[in-house]
Amino acid sequence: FPYTTLFRSVTVVTPASTTLLTTVGRVQAELGLTAGEDTDLLAGMIERASSAIARECRRVFGRETVTETLDGSGSRLLALSRTPIVSVASVTEDGVALAATEYAVEDAEAGALYRQDGWGRAGGYRMWGTEAFSSGYILPGSASTLRYAVTYTGGYLLPPEAGANLPGAVEQACLETVKAWYEARDGAAGEVSSLQIGTLRVGYRAEAAPAVNGVLPARALALLRNERRIA
Repeated sequence: FPYTTLFRSVTVVTPASTTLLTTVGRVQAELGLTAGEDTDLLAGMIERASSAIARECRRVFGRETVTETLDGSGSRLLALSRTPIVSVASVTEDGVALAATEYAVEDAEAGALYRQDGWGRAGGYRMWGTEAFSSGYILPGSASTLRYAVTYTGGYLLPPEAGANLPGAVEQACLETVKAWYEARDGAAGEVSSLQIGTLRVGYRAEAAPAVNGVLPARALALLRNERRIA
């Protein structure tokens, strides 16, 4: 496998107050249930669905304050993992604090932090033989890669919180997942349809793809296509 010097670690300073991507009340409304009906069952499904969606998207949606430590990118943009960026408290370069005027949030949703002088590597690059580099098995490493520690707040306020700003597609994916699991809990089939021939009307239930508790349904996966992060 290719050799690389990239490094990234995240330490949570203040965890998200919730990880739930929707509420019991909204699920009950979607299912046509009365308030208080199957509350505990739905709460457990929401928790599991929220966890499954976070794993599928390889990200944390809830708003947290973290310290992220990573190697310099060698460009003027540094990619942070908790998005959208809400605020940046501090940045250090190899342990030395940078002035707040040296950097700015370029794109909060993308997690891009801008610095005119760049997030660099000091001392240039090691030079490997062209044969080794072209083979794809050895990448040129940095003689002295600068390491940055960024303490910042990022993520969304989730539906159980006041002022929630989670993208609607993510919450709908959670709703679709819980609905599918709930409707499949007793082996329920697909939607009811009917066929009329003259005065005779025949009702039947179309076969539906099975919804497995713990597996995200296709409708949810489609909603999440723009929310996934590269590992």
